[in-house]
Amino acid sequence: MFPTGAATQKELKVIQPVKSISVSAGDAVTLNCTVTTLLPVGPIQWFRGTGQSQHLIYSFTGEKFPRVTNVTDATKRTNLDFSIRINNVTPADAGAYYCVKFQKAETYKELQSGGGTMLYVLGKYCVIHLIPDISNRSKQGPRLCEQQGRTENTLKVLGNVDLSPGGGLHIDDLNSPVGGITITSLSTCSFVAKPSPPVVSGPAGRVSSGQTVSFTCKSHGFSPRTITLKWFKDGNELSHFRKTVDPKRESVSYNLSSTAQVVLSPQDVHSQVICEVAHVTLQGGPLRGTANLSDTIRVSPTMEISQRPPMVWNLIGVTCQVNKFYPSSLHLTWLENGKVSRIEEPSMFTVNKDGSYSWTSWRLVNVSAYEEDVLLNCQVEHDR
Repeated sequence: MFPTGAATQKELKVIQPVKSISVSAGDAVTLNCTVTTLLPVGPIQWFRGTGQSQHLIYSFTGEKFPRVTNVTDATKRTNLDFSIRINNVTPADAGAYYCVKFQKAETYKELQSGGGTMLYVLGKYCVIHLIPDISNRSKQGPRLCEQQGRTENTLKVLGNVDLSPGGGLHIDDLNSPVGGITITSLSTCSFVAKPSPPVVSGPAGRVSSGQTVSFTCKSHGFSPRTITLKWFKDGNELSHFRKTVDPKRESVSYNLSSTAQVVLSPQDVHSQVICEVAHVTLQGGPLRGTANLSDTIRVSPTMEISQRPPMVWNLIGVTCQVNKFYPSSLHLTWLENGKVSRIEEPSMFTVNKDGSYSWTSWRLVNVSAYEEDVLLNCQVEHDR
């Protein structure tokens, strides 16, 4: 791509920390570049593309460049930052940008280049990235690059297309059918598009704590294909999940589906499962989809029946405590000597710190009304 230099260059590194960045048409974008030393003596320039398609974008030598400015004061002797800012970005600005160090000799010689930063411009256009087949170029027959546009009109490539890596053609208007010409290179067409907000879904019904459940995250309509996904539970990243991006072939846009396994615990009523999606088009940070485990979990109650000291000689108080259950749907039945004596559906609960509920039912039993000992039981039907 760019030639490597001699022994002096070994201490020099041209660093472009950002591999790709996206910006909406009309906005501004900063392309970062730093160097580890200013030696050997020579200027630094920014280019879009390489080889025959290389176009000078900015030079730190005092010339004026429309829409492009330096971010720092490059005239300072200690300055090692040669980042630039492009204003009012247009679709034609999309491409690979390189920060290049030159060595001053009889003529300026390219000494070292940064790794490049791919700039994507968001909007209604198609970016055609070309992959030249140099070995077969003389034999390569005309190939037509066609894709279905978002308006369901056929999109075809127009104009003269550069055959060097990183070259491309941008078509701004997809609202009308476009005629096409042939390209003498292997090529791919792809739209640059943001992923939809991820949607997280869990099981159709409630699942008891202690069980393992699957959560699915889906996002669609993004391009290019590369996308990063992470799962979290209460801020802790999950490691066991599957991710699929479809279709496998080249496409106008792609869809993401991922499934994660989560073990429910009784303390998960307030917990959340989060699916986080990162993509080159998301300048404001990743998108997140959330599922509240309160919509999924069932925590079965524990029960305790106890007898209170008699208030008067023939009245005995009996309580049935129903503890730590979720959700709140509950039916309680009192049994006297095996026969139903009362059914309750509570409407007031104690809410515990972990989000579960507790409730107490009590009865007064007149023991003088019975000729034999009384056996009291309470039974609970939860979340049915």
